[in-house]
Amino acid sequence: MLRVTTLLIGLTLALLLAGCVVHPVMPVTTTPAATEEPQAEATTAPSEEATITPTEEVTATAAVEQSPFTADILENMAYTLEVVGPDSFQLKDGSYKDEANHIAVDWIDTYALGDLNGEPSAAVVLVANTGGSGTFSNLVVVQEKDGTPVQVASTMMGDRQTMNWIAMANDQIQFDLVTQGPTDPMCCATQRTSVIYELDGDQLVNTDATAIGVQPQITGTIAITYMPTTIPTTTQQGSCFANAIGLGRTDAWRCTVDNAIYDPCFQVDDAPTVVCGADPITGEEGFVLKLTEPLPTPDAGTATGPWIVQLASGTICSLSTGTIPGVGDQTAPYACADEAHSNLMQDFVVYDPYWFTQNVVFELGDNGFWIESSVRTPVAKIWR
Repeated sequence: MLRVTTLLIGLTLALLLAGCVVHPVMPVTTTPAATEEPQAEATTAPSEEATITPTEEVTATAAVEQSPFTADILENMAYTLEVVGPDSFQLKDGSYKDEANHIAVDWIDTYALGDLNGEPSAAVVLVANTGGSGTFSNLVVVQEKDGTPVQVASTMMGDRQTMNWIAMANDQIQFDLVTQGPTDPMCCATQRTSVIYELDGDQLVNTDATAIGVQPQITGTIAITYMPTTIPTTTQQGSCFANAIGLGRTDAWRCTVDNAIYDPCFQVDDAPTVVCGADPITGEEGFVLKLTEPLPTPDAGTATGPWIVQLASGTICSLSTGTIPGVGDQTAPYACADEAHSNLMQDFVVYDPYWFTQNVVFELGDNGFWIESSVRTPVAKIWR
């Protein structure tokens, strides 16, 4: 799934986001040690739906028949793209390079599975660079023919686009993406657009493209080490039994009040004063936890992930501490406040100063969870 890939992919992703020259470094899947001072907090608050984890949502319904396609199949197929030329090329582990002709094609973990015109299908986005400044997004439809997955249609979508979401429903491939508006230069797309494609024979037809807003570009992912700035007047009694899960902080705790668990709670001084329920997104101050017993010996663990993630689209995703879905050895511990009940996979790819995440929607089949749709998307902010 999400993996550390080559510098070329890092450059492609950064160009898709910023549309300008950047200097990529090798990606890492851990949080950088350095953080910036908090800036203006996001105004997009999680909806009440965010309290329902995708695990709970999926397990409440009947199992869905799994698609015959997987990411591993799709990133190791032969494809043909008009922007590259008439000959087919073979992706291997998501990459193809023709250095002599300055051609590179990359898989960016952006795909959707479902049915098109009654046939199980996969819609895949591949990014191609042919030696110039353009990074061209290409949509490809894959179906099975005589038991073998093959490309049945493709079309070039545009240059230097940012993908917010892809889905397949009602015989349509649906996108939420950012492309160039009427006054945007090619480098700097800001027009958020809903785009729909339909499969007509062996042709992909763009049946709708509707502007749905403006999505400003980000110049880098802002990392904020969160600490409550206000001591609440409300108090509740309880205790803390471990450090907060996944944050790697000795001053963040996992605490209980009656039968409720609060994670993270923050120790704001040496008194110690512990504040639970504070939320930098909603502005909720929370309450002071009146400790019924001393804090345990700190043990922050080795995991150092974010607590809250804000995607470039404004969607907020928060670290779950209960049962979480996953595929293979990859888990998706971040539940997002969107209609699709999507999750973020555990690992982030970092090309300083940009972070990227894999945003997925799960289905539950007879053999466990599988990914119905996935998009590699930039991150605007993290709180940790």
